[in-house]
Amino acid sequence: MIEHTHKSKESLTKACPTFESESNRQSIIFPYGIPGFEHFTLFYLREVQSSTAFYFLQAQEEPAIRLILMDAHYLKIKNHFDVWRSELDRLGLANRDDIVVFVVIKIDKNKQQLTANLKAPIIIFFKEKKGYQVIFEAEELSVNYQLEE
Repeated sequence: MIEHTHKSKESLTKACPTFESESNRQSIIFPYGIPGFEHFTLFYLREVQSSTAFYFLQAQEEPAIRLILMDAHYLKIKNHFDVWRSELDRLGLANRDDIVVFVVIKIDKNKQQLTANLKAPIIIFFKEKKGYQVIFEAEELSVNYQLEE
């Protein structure tokens, strides 16, 4: 299983790599795809080499489809976690210890900033190697939450 330790987000501004080797990647099945990419169901999840808070998620069927993810555990936004806990409870997932919640990261190279989509996290069940992107109903969750250094 992937371990979680915090390092910098420096390497995210570089191009996302394709995963040519089998090392340090996990295959994850998204039974329903990901919104916008519903026809892709097989993905690789791989840690960014210089940071274990960040990951790349790449479609196996189309390597050009890649997302940057961040383990939500590293976000410092307590009030949003309370909302997430309510949303996860509504979905029957709040007490599961076999899931990791990730946020999708967007890079704005012009402004040199990263934003996170808090409204539609990706939830991965590592034991089952399955993933889902859920869209939370809570109005206060942002799709462009600016990450601090």
